[in-house]
Amino acid sequence: MTSSSLRLKLDRCKLKLALEQWRALPRPVRETLFEAPADTPRRIARMAQLLHRRGERLGWPALPRVPVDDLVDDPRDAIPESVATCCARGGQPPLSVGSWARLTPLQRYALMKLSRHRSTRNWQAAFSEFGLLARP
Repeated sequence: MTSSSLRLKLDRCKLKLALEQWRALPRPVRETLFEAPADTPRRIARMAQLLHRRGERLGWPALPRVPVDDLVDDPRDAIPESVATCCARGGQPPLSVGSWARLTPLQRYALMKLSRHRSTRNWQAAFSEFGLLARP
């Protein structure tokens, strides 16, 4: 499990959690969040409820909701405009829909999140790691 997969889960719950809040959670709760699947609406709702209950116990203000523009679907059959734009800005050839569809949901999520940042610092590394760079 990576921090990207946890961020994906939190985005699916439509919640933002600060690093300090994450660190304040008891280790068993953090492990549960890492291990719990968030692949159905019911599981996502349960995870959000767990975070809200824990936050209340710890005296947190209401957890911020992820803005609608930042919500991440998993569009497998179409390349998001932000990804296509980032490819062009980074000098990569456009992705084919087939290449996009072959990526794992977590890889597509990572590229979508990276494409929304102004900085392309990690874009090239992710593109390379996912095997998307053109080979000579």
